[in-house]
Amino acid sequence: MRPTSKSPSLLLLGVLLVLLATSASAQRAGCQDQKPDGSVIGLVAADEPGEPLVVIGRAVDGDGQPLAGVKVRVFHTDAEGYYSAGGMDESKSRLCGVLETATDGGYRIETILPGEYATGGPRPHIHFDTELPGGGTRFFTVHWSGIEEGGDPAAGERGASTRPIVRDGESLHLVYDLVFR
Repeated sequence: MRPTSKSPSLLLLGVLLVLLATSASAQRAGCQDQKPDGSVIGLVAADEPGEPLVVIGRAVDGDGQPLAGVKVRVFHTDAEGYYSAGGMDESKSRLCGVLETATDGGYRIETILPGEYATGGPRPHIHFDTELPGGGTRFFTVHWSGIEEGGDPAAGERGASTRPIVRDGESLHLVYDLVFR
């Protein structure tokens, strides 16, 4: 069989179609099907508009004992107040990721400060959709009371649903514990 000049073109077309299908499938899925890759995740690209925010905390039981291996899906709006590209579809959140808490229950998220809903609604917040290693799920949402200049971001009740954000140099810090009671 003699090769033709069309063979490389057909191969390239096939590769492009596979890439497009994979990309469309990934956009539909959001991040809920991602596998966790450690206890530290970054939700944003370097060029994402918004003020840098670092969220740290631990997953603990009602007695304050660390919970290792908790799968956590984190998502929030972008700086303009949208979950998805120009929309409010949480299942297609652009700024989302999946982590697994460390042996000490700890986690770290590098992201940006979420904006208020573009369509109006509650004050800015971050969602944590969790799954315990032995089964069971829980949904957490954290809001903030404002941005403080300096101070200790870990002060107060670390599992409260409203926490302070502290400005430390060029980034913002939020400490939030996922307390499973």
